[in-house]
Amino acid sequence: MIVWMTDHGHGFGDHDLQGKPGGQLGTLYESNVRCPMMIRLPGAPTAGRHSSAICQHVDIFATVLDAFGHEVPEVDARSLLPVLQGETDRLRDHAISGRFGQGLEISDNIAWTDFGADHDGWVGPNALPEPISISDARWQLILSAEGHVSELYDIHADPAQSHNVLDEHPDDAARLHRQVISFFEDRATAPGRIAPFHAAPTTQPDVEPPAFFGANVPLFAFTDPNGKVLAFPDEAEAIELAAACPGSPAVRATTTASLAPEGRNAHIAAFGQYHWPEDLLPRD
Repeated sequence: MIVWMTDHGHGFGDHDLQGKPGGQLGTLYESNVRCPMMIRLPGAPTAGRHSSAICQHVDIFATVLDAFGHEVPEVDARSLLPVLQGETDRLRDHAISGRFGQGLEISDNIAWTDFGADHDGWVGPNALPEPISISDARWQLILSAEGHVSELYDIHADPAQSHNVLDEHPDDAARLHRQVISFFEDRATAPGRIAPFHAAPTTQPDVEPPAFFGANVPLFAFTDPNGKVLAFPDEAEAIELAAACPGSPAVRATTTASLAPEGRNAHIAAFGQYHWPEDLLPRD
């Protein structure tokens, strides 16, 4: 049996994002949470077939045990063997993705103070949990903490996820929201982890984002061949990356506030991720 897959997807400029952004840019769109997987199971009647079954990484654990005749323990995993044997094309109704910030209790008896940072780079402060995404066969809801903008996309009609239709489909958003909350409650997740997500998803923000940078934080920036402005707190890093860029663009001194007029054309490297200026400055 051979299983080939990746640990996550990757942004290549879609939504003006690169890689798998975190912190305030921790929006896990389909391009980040949907990843390729191929399974070769000798003798399976579904060889060469594409399946639309929704699964998650943890299901590989149950699948391998099941394929080799071992009992699957009571864990949050489902075997893909029925899919591979052509018995069904439905495994889960939805998939949920998210990352824990630093210092958040996972449950009543588990507190991974720095686990998120150790495992996945900087994943945001305690003050602002990253959005949680839930995807079913048609919809993806990106559920943000209370007071912040949530997003709903019709994956079939809008695979590029360019039109937030949360206001047009409140019932679907509410259904997916309930499923997220139930997922956490059924697993005895610590109340502090769930609390920021109890409020109904909205497209109208009513809180200020926390300012991680001051307006006058010194930065060193250059403009790449595509016209994007890349800025770094460390001058040596900026010079090194600019030198590797076609045309070796000049590095200039600037500040967070000075890059604000660039809007989402500017990307500031901070806390192990890239941020837009608007995410590092309070609203006016």
